[in-house]
Amino acid sequence: MREKIISKDIFYIFFGAITILFIFCLHFILSSLKAQLFYQEALSKNFVEVEVEKINIYKEIFSLFDKSIFLSNLNAAFYEKKADFILKAFEENLNNKLFVEEKDIETLYKKAINLNPLNYAYHLKLGWFYFKQNNLELAQKYLSKAHLLYPTDYQTYFYLINFYFTTKKEWEGFKKLLYFIYYMKDNTYQLLNSLADKISGLSLISVDKNLRLIKFSFLKNFDLNFKNMGLPHLKLPLIIKVYAKKDLVKLALYKGYEFYNEFKNIGNNIYELELDRNYLDDFNIQITPANALEKMEFIVKF
Repeated sequence: MREKIISKDIFYIFFGAITILFIFCLHFILSSLKAQLFYQEALSKNFVEVEVEKINIYKEIFSLFDKSIFLSNLNAAFYEKKADFILKAFEENLNNKLFVEEKDIETLYKKAINLNPLNYAYHLKLGWFYFKQNNLELAQKYLSKAHLLYPTDYQTYFYLINFYFTTKKEWEGFKKLLYFIYYMKDNTYQLLNSLADKISGLSLISVDKNLRLIKFSFLKNFDLNFKNMGLPHLKLPLIIKVYAKKDLVKLALYKGYEFYNEFKNIGNNIYELELDRNYLDDFNIQITPANALEKMEFIVKF
């Protein structure tokens, strides 16, 4: 008789636990769905030109994101998008009227990263935010992390190019520019053209918007082995120009230890070779006499 009572008690305990679990799961699902609805509603808002109405729309968007976060506080996208809109408000000089601070942006992006550390976009956005704040150490940290997480995304290279050109690390920026051209493939002109003003302040890099060329000049202490120079393992066309102090006995491009092609003398001790799509780090230059070398240029088209 006692055994039956115990079995019945266990059944009620088990049934109660299942019921509680079901209610909890149902509550979680409904909360997540409701949070998603608030999130989608926030994203669907359209801004107007009138400032007063625009401020009200921003307030409504922030309120909707707050509701989403309250109902589902483990969704990294909610924090990311709220940070995006706060950043947009700053760009429109509405931050004071909306009572938001730059620290809010940093906090929200960091929260998104903590929840989903493998999403490269969160690192990229936080890195670019720090770059805009002139916090270059943290900018490099997060932009580099974004690059490690998604090394084939052209956007990471574009932001890194901006970073390296701003910090006058021109060779690093040029190498990232090669990656950018490779992964962007098409429609590179508009984005690279936007770098023209930044490039104008550099000493080793120049841009010709009409010919759509970007040139990097090596003035001294440069290696003739492209792998040692850090050129990427990418198949890209590259124009190489060599400036000599006097006539050269030998100037040729080698692929490893094998002869690949000779440079053409275009006059005034200037030599040129156009390299087709090959892995750039496979090559090296051999020159005789070595002390006759004055300058070398890498030129890429965009």
